[in-house]
Amino acid sequence: MNQDSNPQNQESQEECLQKAKDHFEKSRTLQQNQKIDEALNEVNETLKLNPNYSQALNLKGELLIKKGDLKQAQDELNKAIQLNPQLIEAYYNRSLIHRQNKIYNLAINDAEMCFQLDPQFVKSINLKGLIMKEQGSLQEALVVFQKTLELDKMNYPAHYQRGLILRTLGKHEEALLELNQAIETRPSSSEAFLERGELFQDMKRKSDALEDFNKSIEIDPKRAYSYQCRGILLKQMEKFQEALLDYNQAILLNPKVANNYVNRGILFKDTNEKEKALEEFNLAIEINPKFVKAYKNRAILYKEINQNEKALNDYNKILELNPKDVNVYIYRGNLLKYLGQNEQALQDYTKAIEINPNETENYYKRANMYKELGQNDLAMKDYDKIIEIAPKNSNGYWKKAIFLEELKQNELAITVLNQYIELNPLDENAYMKRSDLYKLIDKLDQALNDQSKIIEINPTNIIALKNRALLFKQMNEFEKALQDLNRILEIHPNHINTINIRGNLYKDLNQNDLAFQDFNKIIEIDPNIYIAYYNRAKIYQRYQKNDLALQDLNKSIELNLEVTFTLNERGNHFINMNQKDLALNDYNKALEINPKCIDAYINKGNLLKSLDQYEQALENFNKALEINQNNFVAYHNRALLWTKMNEKEKALADYDKAILSNPKSETTYSSRGQLLQQQMNDKDRALEDYNKSLQINPKQGDILIIRGNLLKEKKLISQAIQDYSDAILINPNKTDYYLSRGNILQDPVKDYEKALQDYNKAIEIDPNYFNGLYQRALCYRCIDKNDLAIDDCNKCIEINPKSELPYILKGLILKEMNKPELAIIEYNTALQINPNNQNTIIKRGDVYNLMKNQQLALNDFTKAIEISPNESFAYSSRANLLLSMDQKEAALQDYNKAIQLNPKNATLYYNRAIFYNGNQKKELSLQDYNKTLEIDPNYSLAYNNRGLLLQSIGKKDEALQDFLNAIRICPDNPLFLVNTGDRYYSDQQFELATQYYKQAQYQIENLTDQRKNELRLNQGNLNFIQTKVKLITKIENEIQKMKKQIAELPKTNTNTQQIQEYLEKVTCIERSVSYSVQPINQDSQSDAQQVMISYFQQMEKQLKELQNKVSAQDKVINQLVQQDSFKIEQEMNQIKQPQNKHQLTYFRSLFWHLYYYLHAMSEISTNLFQVNTNAMIESTSEKVLNIVKKAFNVGTKVLEKVHIAEHAFHIINEALNIVVDHKREEKFKKRLMLLTNILKLFAITPSELEREVQFTAIELGRTQQPGLKEIQNSKFIEFIKKLSEEESISEESSKDIYWKKGIEDTLIILKYLEKFNQKIIKEDQNKKLREVFLDAIKQNISEKSNKKQKDQTKTQSKQNKPKKENQEQCNIQ
Repeated sequence: MNQDSNPQNQESQEECLQKAKDHFEKSRTLQQNQKIDEALNEVNETLKLNPNYSQALNLKGELLIKKGDLKQAQDELNKAIQLNPQLIEAYYNRSLIHRQNKIYNLAINDAEMCFQLDPQFVKSINLKGLIMKEQGSLQEALVVFQKTLELDKMNYPAHYQRGLILRTLGKHEEALLELNQAIETRPSSSEAFLERGELFQDMKRKSDALEDFNKSIEIDPKRAYSYQCRGILLKQMEKFQEALLDYNQAILLNPKVANNYVNRGILFKDTNEKEKALEEFNLAIEINPKFVKAYKNRAILYKEINQNEKALNDYNKILELNPKDVNVYIYRGNLLKYLGQNEQALQDYTKAIEINPNETENYYKRANMYKELGQNDLAMKDYDKIIEIAPKNSNGYWKKAIFLEELKQNELAITVLNQYIELNPLDENAYMKRSDLYKLIDKLDQALNDQSKIIEINPTNIIALKNRALLFKQMNEFEKALQDLNRILEIHPNHINTINIRGNLYKDLNQNDLAFQDFNKIIEIDPNIYIAYYNRAKIYQRYQKNDLALQDLNKSIELNLEVTFTLNERGNHFINMNQKDLALNDYNKALEINPKCIDAYINKGNLLKSLDQYEQALENFNKALEINQNNFVAYHNRALLWTKMNEKEKALADYDKAILSNPKSETTYSSRGQLLQQQMNDKDRALEDYNKSLQINPKQGDILIIRGNLLKEKKLISQAIQDYSDAILINPNKTDYYLSRGNILQDPVKDYEKALQDYNKAIEIDPNYFNGLYQRALCYRCIDKNDLAIDDCNKCIEINPKSELPYILKGLILKEMNKPELAIIEYNTALQINPNNQNTIIKRGDVYNLMKNQQLALNDFTKAIEISPNESFAYSSRANLLLSMDQKEAALQDYNKAIQLNPKNATLYYNRAIFYNGNQKKELSLQDYNKTLEIDPNYSLAYNNRGLLLQSIGKKDEALQDFLNAIRICPDNPLFLVNTGDRYYSDQQFELATQYYKQAQYQIENLTDQRKNELRLNQGNLNFIQTKVKLITKIENEIQKMKKQIAELPKTNTNTQQIQEYLEKVTCIERSVSYSVQPINQDSQSDAQQVMISYFQQMEKQLKELQNKVSAQDKVINQLVQQDSFKIEQEMNQIKQPQNKHQLTYFRSLFWHLYYYLHAMSEISTNLFQVNTNAMIESTSEKVLNIVKKAFNVGTKVLEKVHIAEHAFHIINEALNIVVDHKREEKFKKRLMLLTNILKLFAITPSELEREVQFTAIELGRTQQPGLKEIQNSKFIEFIKKLSEEESISEESSKDIYWKKGIEDTLIILKYLEKFNQKIIKEDQNKKLREVFLDAIKQNISEKSNKKQKDQTKTQSKQNKPKKENQEQCNIQ
């Protein structure tokens, strides 16, 4: 029988199952009471009784999970599910195991199976949410928990978990709502209060956080983590003792949690109980040797207590535990960098980047390391990589811009910063940084714009308002600067820094009272602000209240004993008070406070320099440069010292270094310029430096004056005046500026009125301005206002009776006023003040010489030599005196000695040249004049005297060039003008001579007494020049009148010889005068001058006598002229009859062509040929044609003006060219000479020529018969046609055959005059010119007749001669 069917067995089986169930229930009870092992025993008993009890298998799995035996737990759960695939709890528990093993996909599968088996099983939904949360799928987890809440809106875990996730996502307000809901759902949840407390902590709501932590502990006083969290909060709130109590409680509750020890250690570290902190970290590691946080904090502590090797070991340990810990590589890298192990540090940063190549902070670390290693290119690549990883993260652009700024690549930095600003258009700091960069590259406008942008973003940004004010100040927009500073003070009335800046601005603007008020205001606000006393002291210094300034400096130092610049300033103040020992003490105190105080070394060096302790001064400047080898102020001041020590090259080198260190130091450029100008005579480079200095700061009045003085030296007068004027605009109250401009206007501009205006202005500013009064006295002297000049000298004496200058000037003026006795008194007074002034003694000697007291003059010159035996001027003065005393040998010795002492002085050679010339040593004299002009090419007197010498030895052209050079240099010297006029007069260039005489006369009339003295022209010389010029001018005018009068005398057979005699007599007088005109120098003797004047007067008398004779002859001749005029008038009336129209046409053509051609040739000869007989003259040249046009466009008494074509003159010349044999280029010139000779022979004037041509035209016109058809057999036919065609434009008759006949006869006459020139001159002198013209036509008719007869005879002979057979016809070539 089957055992199962046995009722007894069946009952036994049921009992067994019941027992299994009892064990199962007992196990569950034990589980609930957390008696896991006992519960496990009971469930095992259950399974022994019933191995297929699926719920028992599930329970066993839960218990094993709690014991951590996940593998066996999973086996049990697998069996349960296999036995009961609908067992939800088994899937749920297995999902927990998969979650714990991080097998999230299996975990989710099991959780979803729970949901499929029971969609209302919210526990499984929450589990899925937790799994997804742990996976990092936070948004998906939120959705899952939301599903739970849709099933159960009061589900605590769903609200709680959503709160945690939202907090993680940074959505604090939403998280707070969820946690509030969780607490509302379960107000007894300690963990919910704890989590909300942490959220409040994140939200900086510390009091709320503390309240929640308290509540969490109140609900569950055994929760260690709550104490830990509250301890952290209390530590943050700096309630260290309370925090410590919480950490202690957390440890007490859970002594095996290593993190609690770490937190307590951090507290000890922060309260500087580092040994206790170390013990805590050690305990944490002892509890958990793998606790990374403990190692990290201990490593940090080790570094703080300088146990760097231990710190390094801890970092190494961490990386053993977790080789992928990026942060630890960074920490270790930082430590290695600190230890100087840069290469190893670089490796750590690189490793961190390899682990996480998208973490930008690690690139920053490595970039900084590259920078320290000088690998800037690699650093820049890291910055670029940062931007590549996060192009929208502005921090990368910012740090790259800062790096570029460090590299001084400011423009690139600005470009990168622009990208940053695009991402952060309202970031005030970015605009501030860009503004700073713009300032560095001198783009002040853009810098200003950025500060304005900041103010636009934030109108109350005090820093931006202050910076903009400083920029406005730098750009000299002082009003705008003040507006910004005032705006700051509206926002913050007691903003001390702003008041201080405004005070300094007022100080810079010389608004000292306002500055004073501001510094007082600061002291009123806070009496302990040392800088206010310092600045007020500077104002007191300006007020020249030195005692008050010293009090303020003392107070400033008292308030801040550690500041050195106040000591430096007080030291400078002591120097100004001439208390140099006290100044030295202050500089030394400054160096005691700060042995590296560069300013103190520099100030001390300058003080020692002023005491002539050059070596000690040099040590101090060197010390300053040891501290900072780029300190331009030290280089600058050392350069000044080198200059004093006459070490010019070293000074120049230091200025160069100063400029290299600070290329914007206008003072260094100007100082180097002064060295180059004054010490090294390099004026061009000096000018470049002054230009650079003024380019940096155009408002430097003093440098404008210095540059103006240099420009004056370089003869750039207008530019110099502009500099002086600009300086005056900058500071219109500076007397020296007006003085500088006045001086240049006085000399060399000679604009004395404007100069006086400047001197007056300077004296108006300061009525006791010595230099202004003295210079005005000089100016008054120049314009012959000697009384005013003496008044100013007297005022100078009142102001400074110890100055010799006004006495010397008075002596000079009195000498010029011909008051030598009074001049001597002034010179004596000057010599009482300065007995050894060589120049004054020489001036007194000059006055003695003027008074003919040669012995006293000689004594003075000798004394001057004794005082300064190596000064050349005294020897030269004595030499001139000795020469006048006829002590020639002694004079020559002094001239030679002067030149020996000063071989570069042109005046000395000039004086010796005069000596040699006076002693007829002309070659030596010429050598000295040459040397004079080699040294000084602008020595006008040397040119004049050399010109006189050259003329005396027959070198007249060279002499003329010297006279002209003298005028070029000194155009207002009448002596030079007269000498040049004389030279031209001697060459019979009377018009040029007259021009120079007139200029000389004008200059004499306008010379001031001062200028006469400067030119060394006494009144006797000027009187002679005036008399001589008047006589010569008068004689020449009379000669020209006589020549004209004689020339206009009509010639007859009876008077020709007489007229020639008159002409020769006038020419003889003119020649005699020109030979007698001799140039002079300023030292010419009056006897020689009188002889010359007497001779001119004698010539004038002879000329008057001749004039009377010519006038008598003129009356006789005029009667004859009147007869000719009457005859012409009668003949013309006859020709003008209608029946004689053909004769009139012929007359007009012949007269017009012949007269105007000869008249034009005469004018060309006068204006061109006689001026330069060697000139090549072409008939088509511009000068010739201009004369021709002028001559052809003049009417005559009997014939109205006839227009001629422009090329008529040229056509006539071409026609004449075909009948002469000489070369083309010589034809016109030769014709000009031949025709001019004939006109001169007949002494023909234009009016006489007109009359002679009229008679010729009338005589030949009467021979013209009516009915002429053509001109036959004329060699000129081609030119006749061409000329008549040209003239047809303006002359109706030009096509008439008789007009053409007139042209032909004109050409025949001109050809005759040219061809038979010599015959006419030799044989026809007694004929009238009209007769010569008629001879030309007669000969032409005769030649034509003879030719005709010969042609007829030849033709007849050919006709009578028998023809040859086969005779060939001649070819015409």
